[in-house]
Amino acid sequence: MSKAHSRGLTFSLLRYRRREAVVLVLLGLLLGATVCGLESVRLSALSAQERAVRADQGGAAFTVQAGGPQARKALAGVPSLIRVSDASGSVSLEAATTPTAVRVVNEPGVALGRIIDGRAAGAGEATVSLAVAQALDADLGDQVEIASEEGATRRAELVGITVNEVDGDDATAVVVDVDLGVAQTDIWLSESDPYLEPSLTKLMDARTMTYRPTASLVEQARTNLPPGLSSLSYAPIGMALLLGVLLIGTLAAMAPVARGDVSTLVQASMSPRSAWGLIVRVAVATLVVGIATGFALVSTTLWVARYRVSEIIGHRWEGIELAWLALLGLGVTVLAAAAATMLVLGRAAASDARTVRSPQVRAGGWRSAAVVAGCGVLVLVVVTVQKATSASSSIAGYVPLAVLMVTGATPWLVGALVARRLPPASRAVVRQFTAHLLVATALAGIIAAGTAGSGSRTVHNANVAEHLSRAPQPPGSFLIYEVPDRAATLLVERYRSLGGHDVDQFQLPDEAHRRLRVTSTRLIDCMSEAQTLNPDTVPDGCFSQETMAPVNSVVLALDGEGGPRSDPGLVDQGAVGLLEYVALTPEAASTGHTEAQPDSSLGGNMPGLVVAPDSEIARRYDLRSGGRRLVALLDFQSLSRRDQALVRGLVSRVAPGAQTADAADASSFDRERARATATEVLGAALVLLALVAGGSALVAGQRRTLRTLVEIGAVERHRLRLLVLTVCVPVLTMALALPLAAWGTWLSGFAEPGAWGALWTLPVVAGLIGSAVVGLLLVRVPSRIGE
Repeated sequence: MSKAHSRGLTFSLLRYRRREAVVLVLLGLLLGATVCGLESVRLSALSAQERAVRADQGGAAFTVQAGGPQARKALAGVPSLIRVSDASGSVSLEAATTPTAVRVVNEPGVALGRIIDGRAAGAGEATVSLAVAQALDADLGDQVEIASEEGATRRAELVGITVNEVDGDDATAVVVDVDLGVAQTDIWLSESDPYLEPSLTKLMDARTMTYRPTASLVEQARTNLPPGLSSLSYAPIGMALLLGVLLIGTLAAMAPVARGDVSTLVQASMSPRSAWGLIVRVAVATLVVGIATGFALVSTTLWVARYRVSEIIGHRWEGIELAWLALLGLGVTVLAAAAATMLVLGRAAASDARTVRSPQVRAGGWRSAAVVAGCGVLVLVVVTVQKATSASSSIAGYVPLAVLMVTGATPWLVGALVARRLPPASRAVVRQFTAHLLVATALAGIIAAGTAGSGSRTVHNANVAEHLSRAPQPPGSFLIYEVPDRAATLLVERYRSLGGHDVDQFQLPDEAHRRLRVTSTRLIDCMSEAQTLNPDTVPDGCFSQETMAPVNSVVLALDGEGGPRSDPGLVDQGAVGLLEYVALTPEAASTGHTEAQPDSSLGGNMPGLVVAPDSEIARRYDLRSGGRRLVALLDFQSLSRRDQALVRGLVSRVAPGAQTADAADASSFDRERARATATEVLGAALVLLALVAGGSALVAGQRRTLRTLVEIGAVERHRLRLLVLTVCVPVLTMALALPLAAWGTWLSGFAEPGAWGALWTLPVVAGLIGSAVVGLLLVRVPSRIGE
């Protein structure tokens, strides 16, 4: 056939079947728009997080925080480092004033924030965020006054407008001051690894100076997505599968129309293979057009409406990420599945003239299945006996495989049993029908048992791990260690503006020369009796068993009032023990005791002892503030998930070297549960797809047989009985998959009680629904070609 003739037939077929073509284009459009749109939103949010973090650090590769005068002096000796100060303050333009965060940098041309208008500030110049510019009605070239909390006021020309892409309400002013002093500096920015600087290495090893690569801040920010976006990575796959099921069903419904067109083309002297090739090419072309159109429409819409879309999650995107990989994967997967489905239906319809006598189930098929199932059951029984007798099992790792072996072999066993007592003719019909379902049912059963077992184990493990690893700190709190003093004030102000109220702050002592730790008096007595200064050499019974931190830190009270107060688990008869270290060794330089009052808010991740800066203990051990604080946001969990994300983002900006402990952060466990949910939804979609595809292939392949049963006048009850026995294969396989998955999960050796969740049954439920769909397809009386 010439290319011109083939092209003419293609356009003629499209005109003749324009309604079917429109349906396929719309399905492709829905697939492309939904899947690629969801993935583009997720990628854009991640990209915004990354750009915001890098912009906050001025594009530098590393950030450094100092922990005391010695560290600041050493950093001052490295001229390549850029100094940055963070504090709260205000910006004024004429009579208007608005509160802001004030960032001072000593290097002209460093952009702290993403500039959307103007340029980076030079000496004596400033940039402000978009929210500040709008509040003041400021324009480029205006002279603004920037005041910070320590009383310094700087007048600067406004030369740039910035945005924080993950905080649409960000209020920040950046001013350049080439004379910014070391004492006013909070963080240092570096393009090279500061640890390789000889004058800084020892201080970093002593933890009097901390540094972090910006890349690690970016990775941390990628987990700090707004609510709902953290689990969005699984949504495109889930939607692709669900819409894929709809596509397969639509193609199956169009099969009779396609067979009629093939019959017409064959009568016009075209070979069946060429006729089906033409049908498949037209279907693939319409789907490609629909997917490409959907991708283009959703990408254009997201770009035009990026501000409105990002505003929903509190962001302000200056760009979007196109989901090219999702488009490629979607196109290849969907088009291959569509082409394969059309080919299967075409081959089945091409053999429509065959008689009721068809290849039947091989006689030895059920025997092989019995051997496979027997081996699986043997493993399950042996592990069950060993678990009941508390004996260790060397084959427990094979339990999931044994479950899959039994489930996969079940269709052949059920298929042999359901037709065992039928008359020969009826047995031949049932085996002929079930032969089309065996592979699809086995695949569906394996997927159902595998995803159900995997999902239940994942959820159980996450629940147990979350229970066992709850942070030893006040419930719902968020602790930030090593926050610079000015940054701490800014952080607390922002926290309270978001609705937080309960905050504790402690000054961290300078530990450049000595480190003081608090413990129980019992440990000190044990060390004295053993004549050792190394607490690691005494028996475990010497450590307090009533606290999560038997050796803990000593901090200074911020308000400077009150007597020493300590973790109640360390206080014995009104006293606690002290360990003084002067070197990075496990041996203490000295030990001692001091009086202290118990305070139930201390201990664990919270400090073990709080003393006033002018107390006798502070004078004895020369405890002086190192310019850093521990900030405890005690009601952090009361904030919304979005506001929690904003606080964490502010921490990474003003205290990038800080360590955090979050009693309310179940994000890692939530991700595990979300992954389990995605696995179960994916499994359910695949199970449903496998059974519907198998049922469609059965109906298409046995269309003449099903029609013949009606035309020869078979009793309706007898015909329905044969069809019900056929459907028993997937129904019983799915019914068995549920207890098998539960059995395998129980045998996984869980020592702790924990909920499995309910969604782990979803794949099996989907399998039962798919079995019902197969039954409905079989009950419907097929029409003749051309009817």
